[in-house]
Amino acid sequence: MFGRKNYLIDQIESVQRFFTRRISGLEKLSYSERLNILGLETLNLRRVIFDLILCYKYLQAVVEINNCNFIRI
Repeated sequence: MFGRKNYLIDQIESVQRFFTRRISGLEKLSYSERLNILGLETLNLRRVIFDLILCYKYLQAVVEINNCNFIRI
């Protein structure tokens, strides 16, 4: 399961790598350097941040979530 999930994450991340490489002046920089210049985060980090925000909102009773589906491994 995790192998497939990591493969899909890499596929999605490759789209951002592809487009940031096409920006004039950034072609020869590493992916992390391009993200830094553009003020972006990796898609994986963004997903973690939004998961933490959702957890906070759940704990503060801002949103309701079906507990059976809240935590998945």
